[in-house]
Amino acid sequence: RDSIEKKRTLEQVKAARPTLSVASGDFYAPFPVVVNVPDPGATLYYTLDGTLPDTGDEEIESGASLLIEQSTTLMVRAFRTGRAWGTAAVGEYRLLLPAPILDPPPGDYEVLPNVVVTIAAPDATMHYTTGGIEADEEDPTVESGTAIPAPFGVLGVKAIQDGWESSQALGEYRIAPRPPVISPAGGVFD
Repeated sequence: RDSIEKKRTLEQVKAARPTLSVASGDFYAPFPVVVNVPDPGATLYYTLDGTLPDTGDEEIESGASLLIEQSTTLMVRAFRTGRAWGTAAVGEYRLLLPAPILDPPPGDYEVLPNVVVTIAAPDATMHYTTGGIEADEEDPTVESGTAIPAPFGVLGVKAIQDGWESSQALGEYRIAPRPPVISPAGGVFD
């Protein structure tokens, strides 16, 4: 009976649950996450792939930070000798690439323009298509700041970067109808 009672007591006493300074969410730039635990005797272990950490994983000290540089699921839990593992703290972080910018913007033009494609992500690769569909990684690449002749139809540009969620810009370029020219000009004729 004593061993059952002792086991039940051990199961009820867990290491403290860690806290993360940044809640789960979507982000547009790398950022630090500070990990804390209110138990100074606990050792913190973490993973960045969403698996439950154990003593074979990386350690981090309470009050230290991890730099989140790509989409990841951070899991941190505390271990303390003589106690059960604590509940894991989980942070699900998605890093999103900003959408490519098409300049001039899609619309009606008398003459189809050259479209300068830019993105505010220096490490992103952009692919484009003029085939009226979304671009994919098989399509040609374009560097930020480069001009592409606008198609008569849809221009699609997709930005990708390892560890980040991709983004897409689609825009339709059309030749604006010209008003008819009446010659001779309207008026009263004899």
